[in-house]
Amino acid sequence: MPKIEEAMFITINEKPIDITIENEKTVGELVAGIDLWLAGSGFVICALVVNDKASGASALDNALTQSLNEVSSIDIKTQAAAEICVDALLLTREMLEKWAVSDNGEKAAIELKWSASPAASFFQNREPEIYLHIKDIFTGKNENTLEPFLSERTRELDDPIKEFLGIEERVDDTAARLSDFALDLQTGKEPHAAETVKIFSVLSAKLFRLIPLLRSSGIDFETVPLEKNFFENLNLTLKEFLAVYEAQDTVLSGDLAEYEMAPRLHDLYDAVQTKIKEHKAALIKQLH
Repeated sequence: MPKIEEAMFITINEKPIDITIENEKTVGELVAGIDLWLAGSGFVICALVVNDKASGASALDNALTQSLNEVSSIDIKTQAAAEICVDALLLTREMLEKWAVSDNGEKAAIELKWSASPAASFFQNREPEIYLHIKDIFTGKNENTLEPFLSERTRELDDPIKEFLGIEERVDDTAARLSDFALDLQTGKEPHAAETVKIFSVLSAKLFRLIPLLRSSGIDFETVPLEKNFFENLNLTLKEFLAVYEAQDTVLSGDLAEYEMAPRLHDLYDAVQTKIKEHKAALIKQLH
Protein backbone atom coordinates (compact mmCIF):
# COMPACT_ATOMS: atom_id res chain seq x y z
CA MET A 1 0.00 0.00 0.00
CA PRO A 2 1.24 3.57 -0.62
CA LYS A 3 3.06 5.22 2.23
CA ILE A 4 1.22 7.56 4.54
CA GLU A 5 2.13 11.18 4.03
CA GLU A 6 0.96 12.49 7.39
CA ALA A 7 3.07 12.71 10.55
CA MET A 8 1.23 9.81 12.11
CA PHE A 9 2.45 6.36 13.12
CA ILE A 10 -0.11 3.67 12.35
CA THR A 11 0.34 0.04 13.34
CA ILE A 12 -1.71 -3.14 13.35
CA ASN A 13 -0.91 -5.32 16.33
CA GLU A 14 2.15 -3.09 16.83
CA LYS A 15 3.45 -3.74 13.28
CA PRO A 16 3.80 -0.65 11.02
CA ILE A 17 1.61 -0.38 7.93
CA ASP A 18 1.80 1.97 4.95
CA ILE A 19 -1.44 3.70 4.00
CA THR A 20 -2.50 6.93 2.35
CA ILE A 21 -4.83 9.37 4.09
CA GLU A 22 -7.10 10.95 1.52
CA ASN A 23 -10.28 12.67 2.73
CA GLU A 24 -10.47 11.07 6.18
CA LYS A 25 -10.81 13.63 8.97
CA THR A 26 -11.40 11.49 12.07
CA VAL A 27 -10.05 8.30 13.59
CA GLY A 28 -13.37 6.62 12.83
CA GLU A 29 -13.22 7.46 9.13
CA LEU A 30 -9.66 6.17 8.89
CA VAL A 31 -10.42 2.98 10.82
CA ALA A 32 -13.53 2.27 8.71
CA GLY A 33 -11.40 2.01 5.58
CA ILE A 34 -8.84 -0.18 7.32
CA ASP A 35 -11.64 -2.38 8.66
CA LEU A 36 -12.84 -3.13 5.12
CA TRP A 37 -9.31 -4.04 4.07
CA LEU A 38 -8.85 -6.27 7.12
CA ALA A 39 -12.19 -8.00 6.54
CA GLY A 40 -10.94 -9.17 3.15
CA SER A 41 -7.96 -10.69 4.94
CA GLY A 42 -10.12 -12.49 7.50
CA PHE A 43 -9.46 -10.21 10.47
CA VAL A 44 -11.65 -8.10 12.73
CA ILE A 45 -10.74 -4.95 14.68
CA CYS A 46 -11.19 -5.66 18.38
CA ALA A 47 -9.53 -2.65 20.05
CA LEU A 48 -7.80 0.68 19.41
CA VAL A 49 -4.84 2.36 21.08
CA VAL A 50 -4.84 6.07 20.18
CA ASN A 51 -1.89 8.22 21.30
CA ASP A 52 -0.75 5.29 23.47
CA LYS A 53 -4.12 5.22 25.28
CA ALA A 54 -6.24 2.08 25.01
CA SER A 55 -9.85 2.75 24.11
CA GLY A 56 -12.21 0.38 25.88
CA ALA A 57 -15.87 0.02 25.00
CA SER A 58 -16.88 3.06 27.04
CA ALA A 59 -14.25 5.35 25.50
CA LEU A 60 -14.39 3.98 21.96
CA ASP A 61 -16.95 6.48 20.64
CA ASN A 62 -14.80 9.41 21.78
CA ALA A 63 -11.73 7.88 20.16
CA LEU A 64 -13.51 7.36 16.84
CA THR A 65 -14.70 10.96 16.68
CA GLN A 66 -11.25 12.35 17.49
CA SER A 67 -9.72 14.54 14.77
CA LEU A 68 -6.69 13.07 13.01
CA ASN A 69 -4.95 16.42 13.58
CA GLU A 70 -4.84 15.52 17.28
CA VAL A 71 -3.43 12.04 16.72
CA SER A 72 0.22 11.05 16.57
CA SER A 73 -0.18 7.27 16.73
CA ILE A 74 -2.83 4.60 16.28
CA ASP A 75 -2.37 0.92 17.03
CA ILE A 76 -5.20 -1.26 15.75
CA LYS A 77 -5.65 -4.53 17.60
CA THR A 78 -7.07 -7.32 15.47
CA GLN A 79 -8.11 -10.93 15.82
CA ALA A 80 -8.81 -13.57 13.19
CA ALA A 81 -12.52 -13.69 12.38
CA ALA A 82 -12.34 -17.50 12.59
CA GLU A 83 -11.13 -17.31 16.19
CA ILE A 84 -13.85 -14.83 17.13
CA CYS A 85 -16.47 -17.05 15.51
CA VAL A 86 -15.45 -20.12 17.51
CA ASP A 87 -15.30 -18.10 20.74
CA ALA A 88 -18.73 -16.61 20.01
CA LEU A 89 -20.19 -20.05 19.30
CA LEU A 90 -18.81 -21.41 22.58
CA LEU A 91 -20.25 -18.47 24.52
CA THR A 92 -23.60 -18.80 22.77
CA ARG A 93 -23.73 -22.54 23.41
CA GLU A 94 -23.17 -21.90 27.11
CA MET A 95 -26.00 -19.33 27.18
CA LEU A 96 -28.33 -21.65 25.26
CA GLU A 97 -27.65 -24.51 27.69
CA LYS A 98 -28.66 -22.22 30.55
CA TRP A 99 -31.65 -20.94 28.57
CA ALA A 100 -32.89 -24.50 27.95
CA VAL A 101 -33.32 -25.27 31.67
CA SER A 102 -34.70 -21.86 32.71
CA ASP A 103 -38.27 -20.77 33.31
CA ASN A 104 -39.99 -18.39 30.89
CA GLY A 105 -38.93 -15.24 32.74
CA GLU A 106 -35.29 -16.26 32.82
CA LYS A 107 -35.47 -17.41 29.17
CA ALA A 108 -36.51 -13.93 28.08
CA ALA A 109 -33.70 -12.32 30.08
CA ILE A 110 -31.09 -14.69 28.63
CA GLU A 111 -32.31 -14.07 25.09
CA LEU A 112 -32.17 -10.31 25.66
CA LYS A 113 -28.66 -10.58 27.09
CA TRP A 114 -27.49 -12.61 24.11
CA SER A 115 -29.09 -10.20 21.61
CA ALA A 116 -27.07 -7.34 23.13
CA SER A 117 -23.82 -9.32 23.26
CA PRO A 118 -20.75 -8.90 21.02
CA ALA A 119 -21.34 -12.50 19.88
CA ALA A 120 -24.77 -11.63 18.49
CA SER A 121 -23.39 -8.52 16.79
CA PHE A 122 -20.59 -10.55 15.20
CA PHE A 123 -22.98 -13.18 13.86
CA GLN A 124 -25.46 -10.60 12.59
CA ASN A 125 -22.79 -8.70 10.67
CA ARG A 126 -20.55 -11.54 9.49
CA GLU A 127 -22.38 -14.85 9.86
CA PRO A 128 -26.09 -14.22 9.10
CA GLU A 129 -26.82 -17.95 8.66
CA ILE A 130 -25.65 -18.67 12.21
CA TYR A 131 -27.43 -15.57 13.53
CA LEU A 132 -30.78 -16.64 12.06
CA HIS A 133 -30.26 -20.21 13.27
CA ILE A 134 -29.75 -18.98 16.84
CA LYS A 135 -32.75 -16.65 16.64
CA ASP A 136 -34.84 -19.62 15.53
CA ILE A 137 -33.58 -21.63 18.52
CA PHE A 138 -34.89 -18.93 20.84
CA THR A 139 -38.29 -19.00 19.10
CA GLY A 140 -38.47 -22.80 19.10
CA LYS A 141 -38.16 -23.21 15.32
CA ASN A 142 -34.79 -24.96 15.50
CA GLU A 143 -33.33 -27.71 17.66
CA ASN A 144 -31.13 -26.30 20.43
CA THR A 145 -27.74 -27.22 19.02
CA LEU A 146 -24.80 -25.36 17.53
CA GLU A 147 -22.60 -28.44 17.14
CA PRO A 148 -22.59 -28.59 13.31
CA PHE A 149 -21.43 -24.97 13.11
CA LEU A 150 -18.98 -25.32 16.00
CA SER A 151 -17.48 -28.55 14.66
CA GLU A 152 -16.95 -27.14 11.16
CA ARG A 153 -15.49 -23.80 12.26
CA THR A 154 -13.17 -25.50 14.76
CA ARG A 155 -11.84 -27.81 12.04
CA GLU A 156 -11.26 -24.83 9.74
CA LEU A 157 -9.36 -22.99 12.45
CA ASP A 158 -7.32 -25.97 13.66
CA ASP A 159 -6.21 -27.29 10.25
CA PRO A 160 -7.37 -25.19 7.28
CA ILE A 161 -5.17 -27.13 4.83
CA LYS A 162 -6.74 -30.46 5.77
CA GLU A 163 -10.22 -28.90 5.69
CA PHE A 164 -9.60 -27.42 2.24
CA LEU A 165 -8.27 -30.68 0.80
CA GLY A 166 -11.26 -32.50 2.28
CA ILE A 167 -13.87 -30.63 0.23
CA GLU A 168 -12.67 -31.67 -3.24
CA GLU A 169 -15.67 -33.94 -3.79
CA ARG A 170 -18.05 -31.14 -2.74
CA VAL A 171 -16.38 -28.81 -5.23
CA ASP A 172 -16.71 -31.35 -8.05
CA ASP A 173 -20.36 -32.08 -7.23
CA THR A 174 -21.23 -28.38 -6.98
CA ALA A 175 -19.48 -27.55 -10.26
CA ALA A 176 -21.41 -30.38 -11.94
CA ARG A 177 -24.70 -29.01 -10.58
CA LEU A 178 -23.81 -25.53 -11.85
CA SER A 179 -23.10 -26.98 -15.30
CA ASP A 180 -26.60 -28.50 -15.31
CA PHE A 181 -28.23 -25.37 -13.87
CA ALA A 182 -29.61 -24.08 -17.19
CA LEU A 183 -31.01 -27.50 -18.04
CA ASP A 184 -32.72 -27.71 -14.64
CA LEU A 185 -34.46 -24.39 -15.27
CA GLN A 186 -35.48 -25.39 -18.79
CA THR A 187 -36.94 -28.76 -17.76
CA GLY A 188 -39.03 -27.64 -14.81
CA LYS A 189 -36.57 -28.66 -12.09
CA GLU A 190 -36.70 -25.32 -10.28
CA PRO A 191 -36.44 -26.89 -6.77
CA HIS A 192 -33.22 -28.65 -7.80
CA ALA A 193 -31.88 -25.39 -9.26
CA ALA A 194 -32.77 -23.51 -6.06
CA GLU A 195 -30.96 -26.17 -4.03
CA THR A 196 -27.92 -25.71 -6.29
CA VAL A 197 -27.86 -21.98 -5.54
CA LYS A 198 -27.95 -22.69 -1.81
CA ILE A 199 -25.25 -25.38 -2.01
CA PHE A 200 -23.01 -23.10 -4.06
CA SER A 201 -23.53 -20.15 -1.69
CA VAL A 202 -22.59 -22.27 1.34
CA LEU A 203 -19.52 -23.69 -0.41
CA SER A 204 -18.40 -20.24 -1.62
CA ALA A 205 -18.67 -18.86 1.92
CA LYS A 206 -16.54 -21.74 3.19
CA LEU A 207 -13.87 -21.15 0.57
CA PHE A 208 -13.71 -17.44 1.38
CA ARG A 209 -13.37 -18.32 5.09
CA LEU A 210 -10.57 -20.77 4.41
CA ILE A 211 -8.46 -18.53 2.18
CA PRO A 212 -7.26 -16.16 4.97
CA LEU A 213 -6.58 -19.16 7.20
CA LEU A 214 -4.56 -20.79 4.42
CA ARG A 215 -2.54 -17.57 4.08
CA SER A 216 -1.81 -17.70 7.81
CA SER A 217 -0.69 -21.32 7.36
CA GLY A 218 1.99 -20.27 4.88
CA ILE A 219 0.20 -20.59 1.53
CA ASP A 220 1.46 -17.77 -0.69
CA PHE A 221 -1.56 -16.53 -2.63
CA GLU A 222 0.57 -13.97 -4.47
CA THR A 223 1.98 -16.84 -6.53
CA VAL A 224 -1.19 -18.94 -6.85
CA PRO A 225 -1.68 -19.54 -10.62
CA LEU A 226 -4.88 -17.53 -11.09
CA GLU A 227 -5.75 -14.70 -13.45
CA LYS A 228 -5.18 -11.13 -12.26
CA ASN A 229 -7.99 -9.85 -10.00
CA PHE A 230 -9.45 -13.37 -9.88
CA PHE A 231 -11.15 -12.93 -6.51
CA GLU A 232 -12.61 -9.53 -7.37
CA ASN A 233 -13.97 -10.89 -10.67
CA LEU A 234 -15.33 -14.00 -8.96
CA ASN A 235 -17.14 -11.89 -6.39
CA LEU A 236 -18.64 -9.65 -9.11
CA THR A 237 -19.77 -12.67 -11.15
CA LEU A 238 -21.29 -14.27 -8.05
CA LYS A 239 -23.28 -11.10 -7.30
CA GLU A 240 -24.44 -10.89 -10.92
CA PHE A 241 -25.46 -14.54 -10.92
CA LEU A 242 -27.53 -14.19 -7.75
CA ALA A 243 -29.12 -10.98 -9.04
CA VAL A 244 -30.23 -12.40 -12.39
CA TYR A 245 -31.43 -15.60 -10.71
CA GLU A 246 -33.57 -13.56 -8.31
CA ALA A 247 -34.88 -11.62 -11.34
CA GLN A 248 -35.82 -15.00 -12.89
CA ASP A 249 -33.63 -14.44 -15.93
CA THR A 250 -33.22 -18.12 -16.70
CA VAL A 251 -31.10 -17.67 -19.81
CA LEU A 252 -28.44 -15.39 -18.28
CA SER A 253 -28.37 -17.17 -14.92
CA GLY A 254 -27.94 -20.48 -16.72
CA ASP A 255 -25.11 -19.13 -18.86
CA LEU A 256 -23.35 -17.61 -15.85
CA ALA A 257 -23.67 -20.83 -13.86
CA GLU A 258 -22.37 -23.06 -16.66
CA TYR A 259 -19.75 -20.88 -18.30
CA GLU A 260 -18.55 -18.65 -15.47
CA MET A 261 -19.28 -20.05 -12.00
CA ALA A 262 -18.54 -23.73 -12.61
CA PRO A 263 -15.15 -23.25 -14.31
CA ARG A 264 -14.10 -20.51 -11.87
CA LEU A 265 -14.92 -22.79 -8.94
CA HIS A 266 -12.71 -25.50 -10.42
CA ASP A 267 -9.97 -23.01 -11.30
CA LEU A 268 -9.87 -21.70 -7.73
CA TYR A 269 -9.83 -25.10 -6.07
CA ASP A 270 -7.28 -26.62 -8.47
CA ALA A 271 -4.91 -23.63 -8.22
CA VAL A 272 -4.96 -23.55 -4.41
CA GLN A 273 -4.68 -27.35 -4.23
CA THR A 274 -1.56 -27.17 -6.42
CA LYS A 275 -0.08 -24.47 -4.19
CA ILE A 276 -0.76 -26.56 -1.08
CA LYS A 277 1.05 -29.53 -2.61
CA GLU A 278 4.03 -27.29 -3.43
CA HIS A 279 3.97 -25.94 0.14
CA LYS A 280 3.98 -29.44 1.61
CA ALA A 281 6.78 -30.54 -0.71
CA ALA A 282 8.87 -27.54 0.34
CA LEU A 283 8.34 -28.35 4.02
CA ILE A 284 9.38 -31.96 3.46
CA LYS A 285 12.48 -30.80 1.56
CA GLN A 286 13.49 -28.56 4.49
CA LEU A 287 13.41 -31.57 6.80
CA HIS A 288 15.90 -33.52 4.68
